[in-house]
Amino acid sequence: CHPIANIFATGLEVGFAIQVLDELQNQGQDANIISVVNKKVFDALSEHEKSKIVSNKVVTNVVIEASSAKTISDLAGYDGLVINIDHFGASADKDTLYKTYGFDVLSVVDKIVKKSFKNNDSILPLFD
Repeated sequence: CHPIANIFATGLEVGFAIQVLDELQNQGQDANIISVVNKKVFDALSEHEKSKIVSNKVVTNVVIEASSAKTISDLAGYDGLVINIDHFGASADKDTLYKTYGFDVLSVVDKIVKKSFKNNDSILPLFD
């Protein structure tokens, strides 16, 4: 199955991205997960090095970040998808907050699949 998305995640979100990948695969889809441990190091990579890590043949580039995604949102590219919680002041356990703000596995998978099928006529490379 050809991957429909590059999923960029940092820190704890990498584990969440793996759960998203598992569900995508349960639905007959696939994706690439890119762990961005250090954005400055990632940005310093040459275009050739990035092309070995990031597929430009996917339909959608996705950034998953449980807080503000300002520092990595550019990885989604022009027509990508940023899934984050950029809201402060809510109080509840993590699972309740994630579900409330659409940051649960099924909601994220749904967003990725919908965005990918919306974009399927124009696969945009993230890097030239």
